[in-house]
Amino acid sequence: MPIERLPQWQIEPSQEATPSPRHRTSSWFMSLMLSGISGYLYLNLFVLPNVPILLSGDQVFFWMNGQRMLHGERPYLDFFQFTPPGADVFYFALFRVFGPHIWVLNFAVLILGVALCWLCFVIANQIMERHLAVLSALLFLTLIYTRLLNATHHYFSALAVMSATAILMREDSPRRLAIAGALLGIASFFTQTHGAAALLAFTLLLCWERYGADGSWQSFWRKERILLLSFATALLILSAPFIASAGLKQLWYCQVTYVRKVMVHPPETHLLGMPQYPNLRTLPLLFVISEYSRHFLVYGMLPTTYLVVLMRCRRKLFPPTFCFRKV
Repeated sequence: MPIERLPQWQIEPSQEATPSPRHRTSSWFMSLMLSGISGYLYLNLFVLPNVPILLSGDQVFFWMNGQRMLHGERPYLDFFQFTPPGADVFYFALFRVFGPHIWVLNFAVLILGVALCWLCFVIANQIMERHLAVLSALLFLTLIYTRLLNATHHYFSALAVMSATAILMREDSPRRLAIAGALLGIASFFTQTHGAAALLAFTLLLCWERYGADGSWQSFWRKERILLLSFATALLILSAPFIASAGLKQLWYCQVTYVRKVMVHPPETHLLGMPQYPNLRTLPLLFVISEYSRHFLVYGMLPTTYLVVLMRCRRKLFPPTFCFRKV
């Protein structure tokens, strides 16, 4: 069977490096897909030809903070903030370069959405066939990202974590570990918990691989040191200006103590954060079914996918050439 007809997860590592028509057309395919995603997002963010739509959501807090920084105010001193300053700095940099305009904010949402969809495709393309990888990216685009259109700190940190995942899926060489650790540090610069949780996940992966391989922990600690050092270095470098201006004690109170005492609370609704309509009984039944089925689909897909894949791995239903490490 020719290589170009094989699903990507069936290609041997030696075969994968062999040039093929499929690889030669990859750049054209990616350009076409990303152009379509960009056009779709543009139609949701601008009124043709070039009138930006003012967006709401949590991103308003961060671009307003960026605007305050543009006028000389300092986070944690002149205005209160309980997340790391990554999103504030991002919008400050955009305003510094392009000026405080609404189209700048919408353009940031567009670029962020394209980057997230591209990473969805890159990661999925390593463990499934290409048309299914495209489907995964489009499901994220239509069911999740476009529904909110909110370039908040969560998405920026998720982008960094996904980038680290894509880098370590192929191999865990020292160079890739250092880059991944730095990306996790960047993730913690936007959301303090995201980078730390991903760092723990990568640590568990390295631990599981060493335990399953030969039981030797020397290789594990060597890789773990690289990951931890690059994570701490990146986070410290990014946070250094704010530590110098506000002090480590003030940052710790805002990002840790305040969050633990005030922001940690049960879900805002009885349905774990899903919308709760006070006039539910008066709404049309078709609207209620459509509204909640969409949420249940998004929430249910993730654990269902994990369960199915783990069961297939346990029963060894994948081909012998399948790389379980990527899963």
